[in-house]
Amino acid sequence: MRSILKIVLILVGFIVFALLFGLTKSFSGGMAGFIGVLLMVGFFAGARAIWNYNPTREDESKGNELDKN
Repeated sequence: MRSILKIVLILVGFIVFALLFGLTKSFSGGMAGFIGVLLMVGFFAGARAIWNYNPTREDESKGNELDKN
């Protein structure tokens, strides 16, 4: 189930990337340039972060414990 959610999130990220890249390309007269490269690197970094995200049950329970020293 997590893999399907990750794939869906990456697809949503790709759609947002494509829209922003298209806007950049249309306003710059056909050359996306430096902003396009930044968008592409940002998309790949985000996709990698989404794919590598793997929460554990221990991390979720640590925030709920109280220290009673």
